[in-house]
Amino acid sequence: MEDMHSLIREKLRAFRMIHFAMMMGSFMYGVVIVFIHFNAPIPPSINDASTLTILTYGIFAYALLAVGVIRYMRQKFLSSDNIFKKIKDAKNPDQPSFFSNYLSTLFILWSLCEVITIGGIILYLTSGQLEIPLFLIGFGIFLKLVNGPKFEELTALEKRYAVVEVQG
Repeated sequence: MEDMHSLIREKLRAFRMIHFAMMMGSFMYGVVIVFIHFNAPIPPSINDASTLTILTYGIFAYALLAVGVIRYMRQKFLSSDNIFKKIKDAKNPDQPSFFSNYLSTLFILWSLCEVITIGGIILYLTSGQLEIPLFLIGFGIFLKLVNGPKFEELTALEKRYAVVEVQG
């Protein structure tokens, strides 16, 4: 049992490093558009206020929808027994399959968060305004932060995995 907890801690450290690197990538989007804005401002490529308003509302609507979809998908993916589906791991054939499936689930969720930050970049490039795009990038980073790897989830998966292994 202690061996499994040390494996969970080891995997969690690796997952958190990946998570941190992905959040820093999103943070760099914000840094780059601030740098561009102050050193080489981009004129708006869309001058029609109604088109910009529709684009802004669309990106905000996606962001709000993404919050619900991410919450639903995380719960659905992690509660499904498909997370224990065997995947051949050439490096660690004796390692439980839920580790790689858990990380794959997180990558799906993080990609939904990434779309919000990319929406912020698109909004900056089309409007030339800085505040709303930075807010969207910050919100995408926050959403990614909230949906990071969790020790409690991995230990719960390990307990369910033990039951599935005994039954199977």
